[in-house]
Amino acid sequence: MRTLEDAIITETQLFIDNVAKLNALVSSTNDEQIIPLIDKLRRVEKKMALVCRSFKASIYTSNDPWQDTPESQTNRPAF
Repeated sequence: MRTLEDAIITETQLFIDNVAKLNALVSSTNDEQIIPLIDKLRRVEKKMALVCRSFKASIYTSNDPWQDTPESQTNRPAF
């Protein structure tokens, strides 16, 4: 019959083995997959920046407060 100390030692060893396996998996993932994922994210970021700039430019031109306002309704002097 196993004693309580033997059971604790056995479970601790199993836990340490599982942590070592997870560490190996994370290390291999970092070494192999992180750089391609970062490159993909950079490409997406560039595309999003282009779309955002285009969207802001189109919003600015459609909401330009001086575009549709006649000169008679402003308090600016006519040049």
